Amino acid sequence: MLSKFEEISLITRCVAADDRRAFGRLVDEYSPRLRSFIYNLTGGNAPLTDDIAQETFIKAYLSIRSFQGIARFGTWLYRIAYNEFISCGGEGPYIGQGCQSMARSGNRKDLRWG
Repeated sequence: MLSKFEEISLITRCVAADDRRAFGRLVDEYSPRLRSFIYNLTGGNAPLTDDIAQETFIKAYLSIRSFQGIARFGTWLYRIAYNEFISCGGEGPYIGQGCQSMARSGNRKDLRWG
């Protein structure tokens, strides 16, 4: 687990220098726990978990300048993931049709950070 200092250092590198390797380190650190969280939200739907996790990291990367550092980065990331889940119509273990069709389409882009 990253210390608060390491986390802030990586985020600073992302913001100041558009350092994708620094963001890749954040992805590597948070991906397993975030995916577990999303997997539970989706009721065990692995393709949907992949889609929501990817969208979460894309949104985090694009919005990292708005991260204020009041809470830990992981807290912010989980909030983005939950909002992404809800935006697909998810509620509790139930998934809206928008997310199901996205997961079935297999139309995901694989991004590499770093």
